[in-house]
Amino acid sequence: MLFGGLTMENGRSRILFVSGSIGLGHVWRDIAIARAIRKQNPEVEIEWLADPSSGKVLKDVGEKFVPNVEMPRYGNDLMESEAEGYSLNLTSWYMKDMKGFGQNYEIYKEALAKENFDLVVGDEFYDIVTEIPRDEEYKGPPMVAIWDFLGFDAVSMNPKERLFVRIMNKSWTKPNPRYNLKKLIMIGELEDVPDRPLGLGLPSRRSFTKSNFECVGYVFPFDPNNFLDKRRVRQELGYGEGPLIVASAGGTAIGRPLLDLCCSSYPLMKKEIPDLRMVVVAGPRMAPESIKKADGVEVRGYVPELYKHFAASDFSISMGGGTTTLELTALRVPFAFFPLEKHFEQELLIADRCKRIGAGVNMRFSRTTPEMLAQAAIQNIGKKVTYPPIRTDGAENAGKVINGVLAGSTSGNV
Repeated sequence: MLFGGLTMENGRSRILFVSGSIGLGHVWRDIAIARAIRKQNPEVEIEWLADPSSGKVLKDVGEKFVPNVEMPRYGNDLMESEAEGYSLNLTSWYMKDMKGFGQNYEIYKEALAKENFDLVVGDEFYDIVTEIPRDEEYKGPPMVAIWDFLGFDAVSMNPKERLFVRIMNKSWTKPNPRYNLKKLIMIGELEDVPDRPLGLGLPSRRSFTKSNFECVGYVFPFDPNNFLDKRRVRQELGYGEGPLIVASAGGTAIGRPLLDLCCSSYPLMKKEIPDLRMVVVAGPRMAPESIKKADGVEVRGYVPELYKHFAASDFSISMGGGTTTLELTALRVPFAFFPLEKHFEQELLIADRCKRIGAGVNMRFSRTTPEMLAQAAIQNIGKKVTYPPIRTDGAENAGKVINGVLAGSTSGNV
């Protein structure tokens, strides 16, 4: 049967969703988008490829994987080994991680060979889009690509790094026809994209995004408006009435030094706020016992639906990840964030977005003592935020774009 020019089996369209990148922020937004796709189009079927960490989350929420296909890995181990303290050169890591792209690509092709898919949706699936132009025999289904930034940035004077950035940024502007690319989705607002060139002689990042991407707004796996009643959320989670700080390091082990800093600062905070409670969340790749504990600090491992605990907090401390900072912004919680140093996305793009919105206190880990963090917490805990609300309909809008491609029309434009 044909529907909108795409082949479907038994009248149902089938999507292969590749959840790439690292950490857990992307997989939760992918889940939100998948749910929106199904809500708008109940006839769609979605199967997944993801790395083991993201795969566990997907399995926990009942998502289906391509049968008998081993999940690819997306560089968490390499990233953690490449980190130097609280510093990670994202471009350097990516250059090394590319060595494993071929293996992931073979897994991707195996999935396409086993199942008939009408559409591939990929969230930052760099490995796939890097390898397809090298494969002259590739004839895959149409694709929709999801990104949350455009272009790399060099953070050192290393000529190899700067040349690599130049090559990568030029490739953004000349996609290969083998992709069969139907739509490019940008998570966020157009203003989040820097209004500066991708490189010498290349177009402005913002103007290129405006011309080639659908900017859908911010994506959340929950409705932030349902968690603005702090008292109710605290009761549901079993927290008391006293002031609460929640500190999180995201989905990798790179943030361990930050959690150690939080624990070291807690006694100083408690001197000023005697009934203060601090919960430190180590995440899925750090053992709670590896954190340097302080008396009175509660250290937990992986916490499902961490956003609920953010909503219950009077102040939060996090890395500079895009998902966490957005969740805290949408939940209207005062927070401090520490971008990974030399990580261009966190130091430049996410920090700039937070500054534009007016959300969070941007702190630099290498220059922050326990006393400084304690002072920032004391000054901001329970503080009423003043920044304007942000768009939270990104999942719905992305679903419309993707279902529009399945329907073979432009009705999904936002």
